[in-house]
Amino acid sequence: MRAFSRAETLWLIVAVGVLSLILSVLLNMVILGGINGTLDFNRLQGLQQLENDVGVLEQSLQNLTSGLDAFEARLTPLEGLTGRMTTVEDLTETLQGDVEDALATVERMQSELENLSNETARLSGRVSRFDTFLDGLRRLINELFAEPSSETLPES
Repeated sequence: MRAFSRAETLWLIVAVGVLSLILSVLLNMVILGGINGTLDFNRLQGLQQLENDVGVLEQSLQNLTSGLDAFEARLTPLEGLTGRMTTVEDLTETLQGDVEDALATVERMQSELENLSNETARLSGRVSRFDTFLDGLRRLINELFAEPSSETLPES
């Protein structure tokens, strides 16, 4: 067997390394081609579009979050008014009950007033007849007990 010189060994190692590198690149390309079906370099544009869409969605999410925070800031004082609103609702119900009672009382008073008005009209008619009777009685008494006047006396 022949011994290799140092330069030949070095060239042999470099040649095997380069050949190994070429084979590994080719093998990787074949594997990637088999997995993807093709070697598509247009995916970078799709990825950029997705990144743009994600940026737009993040901005929308940030806007919605700030809007939600603003609503929460408005809602907090309104939640403090809940107790007051409950008190107002209770007072309104009480007032409505009082108004209904007052209306019932007014209706009762109106019916009593109507009854009294009818009774007054009836009594007024009776008083009028009694006044007529008394007036006639007074005229009759005046005619009966009137002093004879000199005009009506016979002259003797």
